[in-house]
Amino acid sequence: MKSSRSWAMAPVLGAITIILAFSGLSASAEEIVLLHDNDQHFDFNFVDGIEAEIIRIRDENPNVFHINCGDIFVRHSARWEEPDNLDWYANQARFMIETMNRLGYDAIAVGNHELDHRETHTRDALEQAEFPLLAANVEVTTDLLPEFKPYTVFETEGGHTIAVLGLSTGSFDGVIRLDPIETAKEYRYLAEEHDVFVAATHIGYTADRRLAEAVPELDVILGGHSHTLLEEAEVVNGVLVAQAGGGGHYPDPEKPMYLGVVRITLEDGVVVDKAGRVITFTGEEAAIPAGAP
Repeated sequence: MKSSRSWAMAPVLGAITIILAFSGLSASAEEIVLLHDNDQHFDFNFVDGIEAEIIRIRDENPNVFHINCGDIFVRHSARWEEPDNLDWYANQARFMIETMNRLGYDAIAVGNHELDHRETHTRDALEQAEFPLLAANVEVTTDLLPEFKPYTVFETEGGHTIAVLGLSTGSFDGVIRLDPIETAKEYRYLAEEHDVFVAATHIGYTADRRLAEAVPELDVILGGHSHTLLEEAEVVNGVLVAQAGGGGHYPDPEKPMYLGVVRITLEDGVVVDKAGRVITFTGEEAAIPAGAP
């Protein structure tokens, strides 16, 4: 049976080898694309253009995973479009989750604006998510929030696995926040069990850099919270650090939106290359930087 299967697959494998040769990849290589964004704060401006770009990227690569790094909501009631109106908050929270479901997000690292719950509305919206809610360093002691997972695992078409650890910030009623870097150290074993180890964080750019120094087993850190726009991802202690801007806490229909694109190349299950850029949306078309990976 083994020799028969090998003969049947030979033309297909030959075609794959040719394609990889033209793309600059070897036959043992596999590319992973991590899309990431953060700190939308109740805005999903230019969503048609964003969706079109996501579809384009997915059409070009079978291994695309979309991760949000927190603060999809706004916790400050005075900054809502209808200040102090809980019905408005509930509607916007549902809108954000419904849009993320439609766009096919694969995970979110919850932000402090999600942890600061408003009656049952925050929980009700988050429970509609069709993707895991991550926060390894958060202990929930209230029924006004759902339980969060510490990490999730994605699998590529070639059978490689990507572990994504969630880390957050902020302590509120019913929420106990543990030190994110010390927590990450407890999950270093994920680097041994999986081909790629990613932290999706909502702890800010400075803390992301400290995390890279403390946990070099990470391959990539996708961050949020500080609203830092890293148009080109940085390498800190061998770890790729990326963050895709974000917007203010006031809803603004003209606010630019950002989509980070990190590309990782594996050779025989080992990361041999990684780079990231940010695409900016100020209308229905994407502003893709020159030389974007």
